[in-house]
Amino acid sequence: MKIAFRNIKKNYGDAIAIEELSLEIADGELHFLLGPSGCGKTTALRILAGLETPTAGQIFFADREVTHLRAVERNVGMVFQNYALWPHMTVYKNIAYGLKIKKRSRAYIEQRVQEVLDLTQLQKFADRLPGQLSGGQQQRVALARALATTPNVLLLDEPLSNLDAKLRLEMRANLSEIHRRTKITTLYVTHDQKEALSMGTRITVMRAGQVCQTGSPKELYDHPADAFLAGFIGETNLLPAKITETRTDGWLRLECSLGQLNSRNNRGDTLTAGDKVLLSIRPEAIKVFSQSTDNQNKFTMLVDHLTYLGESEQLSLTPMTGDSDLQLKATLFNVSHLDIEVGKETNFYVDPHDLQVLPDMSNLDSET
Repeated sequence: MKIAFRNIKKNYGDAIAIEELSLEIADGELHFLLGPSGCGKTTALRILAGLETPTAGQIFFADREVTHLRAVERNVGMVFQNYALWPHMTVYKNIAYGLKIKKRSRAYIEQRVQEVLDLTQLQKFADRLPGQLSGGQQQRVALARALATTPNVLLLDEPLSNLDAKLRLEMRANLSEIHRRTKITTLYVTHDQKEALSMGTRITVMRAGQVCQTGSPKELYDHPADAFLAGFIGETNLLPAKITETRTDGWLRLECSLGQLNSRNNRGDTLTAGDKVLLSIRPEAIKVFSQSTDNQNKFTMLVDHLTYLGESEQLSLTPMTGDSDLQLKATLFNVSHLDIEVGKETNFYVDPHDLQVLPDMSNLDSET
């Protein structure tokens, strides 16, 4: 089912939780609301569920407005981060609870519970109490309970935040597979960028009650709209720069603390010589220069610190001039053949296609 937020606003007294939210989520999509704490994402989820009433705006399920419908009238399944299971009920009874409230027949309940037990791989735990299960198993019970009522929309509120790193990875795979099989329109709220990037069909990033950008994981990572997005979705190095030349073929020449660099103009025709911008350089975009490398975007830095991680090495790079205001992070892969040493001057480069030109946001406050 397609769902839509249209001009949604939410205030709590003088406090603004959502300043403006207009968003459409396609039928069958696994859509992520991503953002730092206090950005309004959980409030948006609760408004969609019918647990909060918006100050202004409308909510639509397909072409039907549901803004003022009660939660029980919306046929929405919801999974909370604290599971909210009945501790005295078995797994089977927890899953069946919503169906009993809806006064389904005993035969239907038996069939449906068995279907979701199979879907969530909980068959052998049906007679156990929640206290006898691991955190990941309890989360699957909460998901099975939400799925049992065959909801039109599934809402997930930080569902993996209470799990350890290994279980989170397992549950990501489980949730992705369950979504693939059920094709239920799902809105997933999280502050974890890796969850969103690895699972989402599309992602909406929120900040201070507003939408920053919506797109596929690849679009948001490769083409962030601004410095906040670039720093929030993964890691990046941000450098102030000035455009010294614009070319008709779509290329730019820029001056920054690394020297003269070339980049594609990814911001359209709005840039002219003299404009101040920010350059975003992902750590993995920085590579060691070799004689076979194009001489564009070459620069020399001192390897200040090195962290060996097996498959990769993370470097902290500083200028040879000792400028403490400039420090770059670099991530190198398959480095066994490279002669990288702490305290050694090393030549690096960045492919012009890997430089992202962003709007100058000198007064951007840090919100992460």
